[in-house]
Amino acid sequence: MLNKTVIGKIKFILCGIISCLFIIAVTRTTTLSNVSGGSMENTYKNNDWLLVNRIVPSINRGDIIVAKFKNKLIVKRVIGVGGDIVEIKDNQLYVNNSLKDEDYIKEDMKEANMSIRVPVKELFLLGDNRNNSVDSRNIAVGCVSESDVIGKVMFDLGNDISGYINFLLMLLICCTIIVVSVEKIINIMFINIDKAEMAALKIDNQ
Repeated sequence: MLNKTVIGKIKFILCGIISCLFIIAVTRTTTLSNVSGGSMENTYKNNDWLLVNRIVPSINRGDIIVAKFKNKLIVKRVIGVGGDIVEIKDNQLYVNNSLKDEDYIKEDMKEANMSIRVPVKELFLLGDNRNNSVDSRNIAVGCVSESDVIGKVMFDLGNDISGYINFLLMLLICCTIIVVSVEKIINIMFINIDKAEMAALKIDNQ
């Protein structure tokens, strides 16, 4: 039978390996993004830290994404995808002739009438603070290519340094849960091994 020292070392090594693999997986599939400016108010505020999922199998209307634009990152809401017709008429937003009920915008939009068909594999993006956002309505931005999308926003971690702290706390909690779970599994495994060895000894002594 394995002594407690050996079992303890095995637990320590396995827990360390699995925790490292978890942290690597998290850092490979997610990233932190900082909100710069007030274009997404009241959904997100200036200096909010967002946890972003970098694995994006599909992008849908209503998703909030982080995308590359002229060597910087922007946080915007997806309004139209490739093939959609996006229109602004009388300060109201229409997508494919359907009026959108946007309860998330900061205030009523004040915008000149416009209409655009979103090119294939591109996205029409708007900020939730419609009257203070440089987005796809602006000719300098236009529609953004899907290939420039960094990822989808999962949730808001908080403002300034608290965002980092919340992210580290989340990692710590997840690692703790993993370590406890692995330890329980290992204990069960060794209990079963001990029982099997004891049963084998009894058979040999008969």
